[in-house]
Amino acid sequence: QILPGTFEYTLHNLIDKKIDLSLFYERVHNDETGAPAYDPAILLKIILFAYSRSISTSRSIARLCQENVICMSLSADTSPHYTTIADFISSNAKEIIDLFTRVLSVCYTQNLIGKNMFAIDGCKISSNCSKEWSGIKKGKNYFTVEDFVFNELTGKLICPAGFPMWMKCKNFQAGKYKGVSYMGHIKNCKNCSLRTKCIRNKNTKARQVAKLDLTKLEGKESFTAKMIRRFDTPEARSIYSKRMGTVEPVFGHLREALHLDKFTVKSKPKVNNQWLFG
Repeated sequence: QILPGTFEYTLHNLIDKKIDLSLFYERVHNDETGAPAYDPAILLKIILFAYSRSISTSRSIARLCQENVICMSLSADTSPHYTTIADFISSNAKEIIDLFTRVLSVCYTQNLIGKNMFAIDGCKISSNCSKEWSGIKKGKNYFTVEDFVFNELTGKLICPAGFPMWMKCKNFQAGKYKGVSYMGHIKNCKNCSLRTKCIRNKNTKARQVAKLDLTKLEGKESFTAKMIRRFDTPEARSIYSKRMGTVEPVFGHLREALHLDKFTVKSKPKVNNQWLFG
């Protein structure tokens, strides 16, 4: 079932012959007490195989071990419970980081990756505990500040329905940040077809939006301003311009080809583990 030249054949050989998994085995060494543990090599194979097939939830991966012939071969005909798979993904932070580094080292020696530059990007992927995903799960996905467009010619803020809003406060302040707040006209908001996606409280008469200037923080330079200043140099712009060829294809492959566009775990450490698996 595992044919030469396929991804699963490479994965099988990589895990068995190229990667040192000693860190994983230290966690499952329970010869004297406890129930027999699943071999970490087997769990790694089925998880990485599932991710390559755009399958990231632990329940679906467990089902794959029972229904997919290739996955059954990689798992040595075992069927780990979905909780075992979920725990393995979320609890092996140190081990997964080491695995990720070793995989990069193997790719480096095989001339599969460049040797001059590594880059990261601010790609946003939702998780099952994010505000955006929670809103979608509940059937509510409200408009955010980014959905309101400022018209430079008229000086008006335009709502998603196309109606201009009036300036309510020129010196609006939220915490340490200052900006301008706008309010929709009641006559426009009252019978707007997009009202249910714009206003959360049904008793609210009109939508209010505040455009904050995140670069001005009471005389102290904000992190956003520092980033802008750092990138506003010829050298930085030259490096940043390479992003289209170094970073974007990676995220494009993960999100569009592998459909890994949502994390299935909670908390930053667990999300990071799942990201390294992907």
